[in-house]
Amino acid sequence: MSSPSAEVLVAIALAGVCGMVLVASLVVAALIMRQISHRLVALHEALCSIGTITDPLTDRVAGIAGNVHNLRETATSLSQLVSSRTAAADVRH
Repeated sequence: MSSPSAEVLVAIALAGVCGMVLVASLVVAALIMRQISHRLVALHEALCSIGTITDPLTDRVAGIAGNVHNLRETATSLSQLVSSRTAAADVRH
């Protein structure tokens, strides 16, 4: 039996090197993904805490908007009342 040619040995060596590079890049990718995962967990916790803080503010803003609406209606009613009283007073004089 004859030994493999130099080209075959070089091809096998290159395939081995490519395999090692592939494995190394997969390990690096896994480490990067792990770092990203940890950062996403921290970001999620921060966003949840912001949501906890802002939820009552949303209710307050809605309440203030309702109060403003009621005040506008009251101001309109008062304006109409003053106008009708003024008109009635003008008719009497």
